[in-house]
Amino acid sequence: MRKIPAIAAAGATFALLAVPSLASATTTAGDVYSATSSNVAFSVNGQNMTCSAADLGGTVQSGTAPAATVESARSTWGGCLYSGQNVAVTFNNSTWDLDAASGYTSAATDTAVLGTVDNVDAHVSTLGGLCSFNVTGSAQVTFNEVTQTLQVNETAAHGGLTVNYTSVGCFGLISNGQKASFSGTFAVSAPHAVNVA
Repeated sequence: MRKIPAIAAAGATFALLAVPSLASATTTAGDVYSATSSNVAFSVNGQNMTCSAADLGGTVQSGTAPAATVESARSTWGGCLYSGQNVAVTFNNSTWDLDAASGYTSAATDTAVLGTVDNVDAHVSTLGGLCSFNVTGSAQVTFNEVTQTLQVNETAAHGGLTVNYTSVGCFGLISNGQKASFSGTFAVSAPHAVNVA
């Protein structure tokens, strides 16, 4: 099982890591990575939230897998809305972990890698702070090594993300124990191509 420190937010980390056999070809210490998205969507119990800008980035550190990581230099989320109201998204931990143990989606192409982003712990606040809650758990992802894109596609039916610490200002529309969906496509850029499997 390969553990790859991956996305993080608000003063945290976006990290990617190559397996030992590929590390010298795809990961170089000092390389600056960035990951951007303009289509992040989040939903709980039919309550839909979107963000029009997510910008994550950092610098790869030297080391041998699984020690080599990319540490964050920036992490900003903007244009987040719920029913026309601003949404603030912050994170309670420093890193998420991308687990690429599922391997390639197709042995014939060896381009897209299935996995999960684990250790998610986000805080969401909207309606002027009246409604707030945390979301913890993991999300399903696919990383395409050819297009260098990370597709997050977690559904409530899959049940990897759970709502907790909900404030009374959410009026029961969002409650503890409910499952969340989370989707977004992040374009990853770096001087050297990133391989995760």
